[in-house]
Amino acid sequence: MLGKLLKYDLRYIYKVLGAYYLISISSVALSALLSKIEYPPYIIDFIEGFLANAGFGLSIGLMITAFTRTWMRFRQSLYGDESYLTHTLPVSRLQLFTSKFICAVIVLLLSLAVAALVLLLYVSPFSNFDIGAFFADADTSFTLFCFIVILGLLVIVQSIFIIMCGFSGIIIGRRFNTTPGPISFIAGLGCYLITGGLLIGIIYLFSNFDPELAAVFTHGHQPDLPTIINCAWICIATYTIATATLFVVNVNLLNRGVNVE
Repeated sequence: MLGKLLKYDLRYIYKVLGAYYLISISSVALSALLSKIEYPPYIIDFIEGFLANAGFGLSIGLMITAFTRTWMRFRQSLYGDESYLTHTLPVSRLQLFTSKFICAVIVLLLSLAVAALVLLLYVSPFSNFDIGAFFADADTSFTLFCFIVILGLLVIVQSIFIIMCGFSGIIIGRRFNTTPGPISFIAGLGCYLITGGLLIGIIYLFSNFDPELAAVFTHGHQPDLPTIINCAWICIATYTIATATLFVVNVNLLNRGVNVE
């Protein structure tokens, strides 16, 4: 049953998001091919630039669409017209919410991968990156590589948390039938801001054990790369715990009852 729920959720989301993937990748790929033409006519040069910028803009749009379509599907399935069928299925509220969460993670990871591919194709005609020079200094290149990997993981974890905040906002808002929209927005934003405040407090607490990090708070020093990496790990751990906490809270709220439209 979980697989069927995922299939219907992904089908709903990718009716729109799939078109963003196809158009954005096609635009920058064709632009990259046109950029290989030496001394192109003005019209070809114009088309190449237009396609590159259009593809880059669509890659930003697809990330926004990934968030909004995921939230729309969550609201429509659990509280909209489809909710009367959803809540009659022989599955628990935990299974329902788990399917929405897994669907959100799949959509997010695919969207980030497509956006990264589009960005790579977008900058490739202008890039003179020398991979050999990058690995000339083993220590520096390893540190930079770790930083890039950790930064990517942070983006993924924080994005999952943002989606979870949206789910929390929808669930909390729907418990108030009079004005669910504004309350959903305030509740979701509140979850994110409260966690952000806790995160700053946690980093400040860790600064008591890290002189370099303490200098950032006391003297405004620019942190070095290892310090930034340490802060990134703190952020990853905090967002992971916050996501798990909201997951449990959201399931408990759903088990208390759902006010459908």
